[in-house]
Amino acid sequence: MQNNTDTGNINTGDTGNPTAEGGNEKTFTQDQVNQIVGDRLAKERSKIEADLARREQDLAQREYLHTALEECEKRGFTPKVLELFDVTTVDDLNKKLDLLTKLFPPPELKGVQTASPPKPWSSAPNPNAQIRGAFGLTKG
Repeated sequence: MQNNTDTGNINTGDTGNPTAEGGNEKTFTQDQVNQIVGDRLAKERSKIEADLARREQDLAQREYLHTALEECEKRGFTPKVLELFDVTTVDDLNKKLDLLTKLFPPPELKGVQTASPPKPWSSAPNPNAQIRGAFGLTKG
């Protein structure tokens, strides 16, 4: 009888993949995958929330500036007056503009009459005669 020493056909559980037995490939459990995905989603969510907060702040700043410019225009002030104030809300701005209006009232354009163009020299009155008339002096 002959002993068979051929071990080439014996199944040892090796699949022929060199990384399956101590290589660099790592397998994850479902809980580990869930944790990794959850961490990545949380990072992305925080980035999106930070971007949204920045955009909301920019929009609020633009709205404030627009409202401030309208208030200055409505009260007859130049927009340069905004550089005088360190305010962040419309209520604070209105208080400062109210105080500025009390201290330095802007000129009212409705009641101001514009000067008429000068008359030609030939029809202009004699300035000496006007002065004499104002003092009640007769021509003499």
